[in-house]
Amino acid sequence: MQGFTAGDAVSREPHQLVENKEFEQADFPLGNDKEGNARTKHLEGEYHYWDIGTRGGISEIQVYRNFLTALKNAGMTIDYANSPDQLVAHKGATWVFIESKGTFYYQTIVTEKQMQQEVTADAAALSAQIKKSGHIAVCGIQFVLPQLEMEKAFIR
Repeated sequence: MQGFTAGDAVSREPHQLVENKEFEQADFPLGNDKEGNARTKHLEGEYHYWDIGTRGGISEIQVYRNFLTALKNAGMTIDYANSPDQLVAHKGATWVFIESKGTFYYQTIVTEKQMQQEVTADAAALSAQIKKSGHIAVCGIQFVLPQLEMEKAFIR
């Protein structure tokens, strides 16, 4: 996320895990409702995740407060704060979830966006190929033999 760095207090150690995906979903905690049921924000979009070790001697509250201040200074809205463990904030379509564990922390960033549809199926083209050759390969669909009924088909 532009304009946002972890800084020395929570510097990224060599044993970090990084995961970047063009499109993924995640549920960020938003506390509990009046009945005590957990509330979450379901997000889909560009996804970035880090599992990061802190330098020696850093506590959960140090990580928490450093991120709380940094997120506020970046102009983000704090949507959920559960000291010293969890922070959820957003600015526009970008959401940040920090989960502090003292000697390490998880950082997840999701920028909401629609998934790009990359798989297409054209009924006219499928029909034309079947008429031409009497068959067509449609990868990913298997039929339960010998019935060959579409409702018995399953997709892998």
